[in-house]
Amino acid sequence: MKKILFILLFIFSFLCMDLTFSADAEGEKYVRVIYNSIDVFDSANAGGDSNVIGACLYGERLKLLSENEVLGDDGYKYYLVEFNGENGYVFVSQVVPDEQNSPKRELDTNAMLDQDSYVFTKDNEEDKTEIILPAGTKVRVLDGLDYSKAFTRIQYQDENMNIFVGYIKTITIKKSGISRTTIGAICIIVATVSIVLVSFGIKGRLKKKLKGKN
Repeated sequence: MKKILFILLFIFSFLCMDLTFSADAEGEKYVRVIYNSIDVFDSANAGGDSNVIGACLYGERLKLLSENEVLGDDGYKYYLVEFNGENGYVFVSQVVPDEQNSPKRELDTNAMLDQDSYVFTKDNEEDKTEIILPAGTKVRVLDGLDYSKAFTRIQYQDENMNIFVGYIKTITIKKSGISRTTIGAICIIVATVSIVLVSFGIKGRLKKKLKGKN
């Protein structure tokens, strides 16, 4: 029994190690633009005296200079980013954390497409792109799956392992599988239970040995 528990513990520990090493490497952080076009400002006060220093298009990546959100004088939240070699500010609502820090990282998916689906830059018919995700594509639903809504915001991955954000029609999505984060949590729980069981097994045998000597 003890040998079986040790084998199980080893297997689950190996799986958890693999999941841990698939996480993003330490280093620079980026955000990705999820609107057709956004302005970059020289200060966190778009509604006041800040100036537009440039613009970014959908899908562009911006290097984060601080992961902390900045509350602007106009009441909106901003990220401090690097833009053309200088500091700039963008609205938090117009970007998402980018998952491309490690080019070998796979997207942690939680749903799959039932049918071919166009990608939209916003949640309406007018913003349809030429990108088509085929049936069977695994995606990550970002804001929960609500079938009463026409569109759902997702992350998807291309053949070069780049991760993008867009909208697709909700009717094309079906829930599928368990995310790697959930699997990792299960591994940790199982490993912990295995350790406890092994510990109790060893204690039980020691007690029997002591009783036998007495």
